[in-house]
Amino acid sequence: MNVTSVAGRLAISPQYAYAASKFALEAATEILAQEVRRFNIRVAIIEPGVILTPMLTKGMRQPDLKSPYVDFTLRLHRAFAKRLEAPSQPEVVAAAIHQALETDQPKLRYPVGEEVHHWITGRQSVTDEEWIDFGDELTDQDLAARYRKYFAMEI
Repeated sequence: MNVTSVAGRLAISPQYAYAASKFALEAATEILAQEVRRFNIRVAIIEPGVILTPMLTKGMRQPDLKSPYVDFTLRLHRAFAKRLEAPSQPEVVAAAIHQALETDQPKLRYPVGEEVHHWITGRQSVTDEEWIDFGDELTDQDLAARYRKYFAMEI
């Protein structure tokens, strides 16, 4: 069992290193699942969204205002701040792990958290070109409209 993140399914700037590591772990877990299947061994990926852990506040340090990418950091802070109004509790991750271990109908992936399904289905509904367009210079209102349209969530 590997715990990754919903960031292992969609990449949002400025989370280059974080998302890349989660995508890599998801790929490694998929390959492992294939390799051990013939031995009747199941492998699972736990994919938490915004969970109330110290990682959230550690990652919210003041951005470098001189960076040409500061708007991406501020966007991410804004989205996380909205999620922090009602984050999922760590117990939901534990429950997903327990479910994955105990079920008679195992799955490869276990998305965890209130907003995760919105992120996953939203990303699937967006073309690659539309996803790249999130890199446009956007007003707060335009960004909020895109989140509502694609993810059915407010930021």
